[in-house]
Amino acid sequence: MGYVEDDEFAGKSNKQILQIREEKMKDQDVTVDLLLHSVKRQQGIAVAIGEETDHQIGLLDELDDKVGKQSVKIKNTTKRVDKVEQKSSTTCLWITICLLLLALIGVVVAAVETK
Repeated sequence: MGYVEDDEFAGKSNKQILQIREEKMKDQDVTVDLLLHSVKRQQGIAVAIGEETDHQIGLLDELDDKVGKQSVKIKNTTKRVDKVEQKSSTTCLWITICLLLLALIGVVVAAVETK
């Protein structure tokens, strides 16, 4: 059983074999050049993706910082609103108590004067 090359080169002169091998090497060189170009292009794309990713990470970090600061402000504002709400509900109760007390005093005074 012979090699494929043996069958391919059977009956050919050394010069013909050399020419066939040189043509194969040229074809391989073209293929390697195409592969090299493709790899360089892929490398460029990978570098661009990496740079864009770094940029996006920076933007996300900045956004995270701003959201964190706003979250703290919202919590503080919510606490203040809760305090105002508690004070206002207590204030309304005291005003209602005072008005009812005045009304009661008015009713008592009116009852005493009518006797």
